[in-house]
Amino acid sequence: MPPTEPNPPLSPPVLWLASYPKSGNTWLRFLLRSAVLGPPTDSIEVAASIPDIHRPLPTDGSAASFGGLMPIKTHFALTPTHPLRGQTAKAVYVLRHPKDVLLSGLNYTRLAGAKPSPAADRVYAEAFIARGGDHGFEAQGFGTWAGHARSWTDADFPVHAIRYEDLQRDAAGVLRGVLGFIGEELNAGVNDDALRAAVKASSFDNLRALEVREKHDPGKQSLTKRLFVGDRAAARQGAFFMNRGRSGQSLSAIGPGLDEAFDAAFAEALAEFGYA
Repeated sequence: MPPTEPNPPLSPPVLWLASYPKSGNTWLRFLLRSAVLGPPTDSIEVAASIPDIHRPLPTDGSAASFGGLMPIKTHFALTPTHPLRGQTAKAVYVLRHPKDVLLSGLNYTRLAGAKPSPAADRVYAEAFIARGGDHGFEAQGFGTWAGHARSWTDADFPVHAIRYEDLQRDAAGVLRGVLGFIGEELNAGVNDDALRAAVKASSFDNLRALEVREKHDPGKQSLTKRLFVGDRAAARQGAFFMNRGRSGQSLSAIGPGLDEAFDAAFAEALAEFGYA
């Protein structure tokens, strides 16, 4: 559920970076921050300049202004009670195929301390298929995968929807479109060299390497401010926040029949959002 205590009023209107969890929001934050302000030295810089509605928002002016808008990450479904709803100007919405979301969500349970278990993995996958999303995400106010996407793409303010898969295919082109949506003045201020540098700095390999460095040097990284969830113990078991970043995956490694069950359960939603 959204927090009962409102966040402090913000002077700039809000630009939401919205997505269902495990859909590429962190990648987008790195790309935008790198393009507009230059590549960061650590994840705390990204978390400070593009804050997260699920953590206390900064009140010291450290958050960046992008084209006169304050970018904030959210995983909440869009409802009338969404925090700062009345201060919203625009949103960028990231879509990712729900089968890849399922697998990334399963990895996320490892970051939270769950031990690898074939039986538990199948239970998680079957529950995701039956409910239309992760039960834990739903309990936090994120809804189902399709319900979340509908809430944002049907908003009564401008929304620029992008696909995780298109970011993989052409990160520079998608990022250029996002910058243009935020504002032409901001877009004009980011030249092609800066765009290419942002894409390179935000590559999967570079972000994984940054995560590894931060988790092996925890003394310099506050757990409450660091962007990458998880600790060294999870990393030693092969669980990383920047996990695999893959698309078009199969559930067959979890168990037989899951791909067929998933495709049947999500057929309507997949067609609705162009994943037929």
